[in-house]
Amino acid sequence: MKRPWMLLLALLVTPVWADEQAQKVMECMRANVPAQLSIGMLELTAYDRAGGSRQMRGRMFTRKETGGPAGRMTASLRIDSPAEFKGASYLVVETDDYLRDGMFVYLPGVKRVRRVTGTFADASLMGTNFSYFDFKQLQNAFGDLSAKVEPAEHINGRPTHVLSFKALPGAETRYTGVKTWIDQQACVAVRAEFYEGKKVVKELSSLAGSLRQAGSTWYVSEIEMRDPSAGTRTVLRMGALDSDHQPPNRYFDANAFFMGP
Repeated sequence: MKRPWMLLLALLVTPVWADEQAQKVMECMRANVPAQLSIGMLELTAYDRAGGSRQMRGRMFTRKETGGPAGRMTASLRIDSPAEFKGASYLVVETDDYLRDGMFVYLPGVKRVRRVTGTFADASLMGTNFSYFDFKQLQNAFGDLSAKVEPAEHINGRPTHVLSFKALPGAETRYTGVKTWIDQQACVAVRAEFYEGKKVVKELSSLAGSLRQAGSTWYVSEIEMRDPSAGTRTVLRMGALDSDHQPPNRYFDANAFFMGP
C-alpha cells in the first residue's frame, strides 16, 4: 500500500467497485452535494496529549464539473489564520482516473505551487490529525476503495447504513480498510474507523445534534478526528453553507487557486 486516506464532511464520490446496495448508498451521498458550495468558515482545532490546543481557520469551496463524468468534483481550501499560515491554499481536482487525481498545495513561505504526491501527502496538515491526502477526501471519498454493506446500526439515535471498504490495488492509501456509518435520511457519514490490518489507527466521529440541513443539503457541522495511539485529536467545525452563489473560477484553477482574497 502507498500513502493515506480519509473521508469527512460530504463524502462525495461513488466507489470504483461496490455491491449494488452500497452503490445506491454512495449515489445518495453524491446527490446530497450541490453543484456549487462555499463554506465561509472552516475551523480546525488540534489538541495534543496534554490538552494544549492550536486553532486554524479558513474557507472551503467545491463545485461539480459539467463536462466529463457526472458529478466529478473540484475543491479548494484557503487558510486565513493563524498569521504564519495565512494564504496557504489547497486544491483537489478529481479526474477520470482516481489514481491520477490532481492535488496541489501553495505555501506562502515557499511562494510556489507544489503537487502533493508520495510521502508528502502523508504529512500532517499544519499540525492537525488530518493529512494533506485527507484533505483530498473532503471531496473525493472512497474513490480508491471497494465497498460492501454491513448490518445497519444506530448512531446518535439515528439509523445508519454501515459500509466497509478495502483499498483497491495501487491505491495511494496506508489504510487497509475503512468502516463508515452513513445516516440513512441525510446520506452523510457520521462516523468512521480507519484500519491498518486489524488496528484502528484513526477514528472520525460526529457529535449528537451536529447533523444539519441547509436547503436540500445535509451536512455535519462538527466532527472529530482522533488518533488513539498518539492521544491527539482534531475538531473540525463548519459555519453556514452557501450553495446559491458560484465561487470564483480561479479557486479551481491549478495556476490561480491561491490568488485573491
